Amino acid sequence: MNWIEIISNIGFVTVGSVSIIGLISYLVKLMLSSWLERKLDTHRNKLEKETERYRMQIDKELQIHRLELEKGAYEHQINYSKLHNDRAEAIKILYVKLTQVHESMKELFNIFQMNGDTPKQEKAKSAATNYNELIKFYLENLIYFDQETCRLFEAIRDSYKELYDEFTNYDIHITHNTDDIATSQEKRKIWIDCWKSIKNDIPPLQDKLVDEFRRLLGVQQ
Repeated sequence: MNWIEIISNIGFVTVGSVSIIGLISYLVKLMLSSWLERKLDTHRNKLEKETERYRMQIDKELQIHRLELEKGAYEHQINYSKLHNDRAEAIKILYVKLTQVHESMKELFNIFQMNGDTPKQEKAKSAATNYNELIKFYLENLIYFDQETCRLFEAIRDSYKELYDEFTNYDIHITHNTDDIATSQEKRKIWIDCWKSIKNDIPPLQDKLVDEFRRLLGVQQ
């Protein structure tokens, strides 16, 4: 064998070896790529399942929280509705009692007397009873009224108290034999002033109080 044949054979072997190595390398890369792809798919599927499970857990917790909020809102609505109903009932009763006091005070201080009319002392007792019932009810239900409503009511309350004190302290409805002209005139003036207060001063306060009642009840004015 000459040198040319030897070199040719070596070249063939070398080229053949390189081709085999390249093929093996390609197959290894292909297998590795396939393995990595399967691993990625497995990992991706695992992540998707975990994500779906986590999402379902979040949805469940949100649903529970939503139901709790709805329950709380419903309970609040019931409590608010009950409070509004209780307040409405308190306002109705207070207004009725206030009207009774005003009418009995008008009867008490009316300067015009009719024959056979109820004696002033009995009218005074009736007015005092109505007044005391009004104040008792107000104090027991004070929680339902805001400051402005209380301020107006207490102004009316104080006005009635002052008028009744005038009646009891001065006996303005009674003319004693010992009363001189000046005393009789003073009693008469006090009586007329009380009557004017009943007719002119207290009603505007009552109108304002009624407006406050309507506001609390949500009634359009």
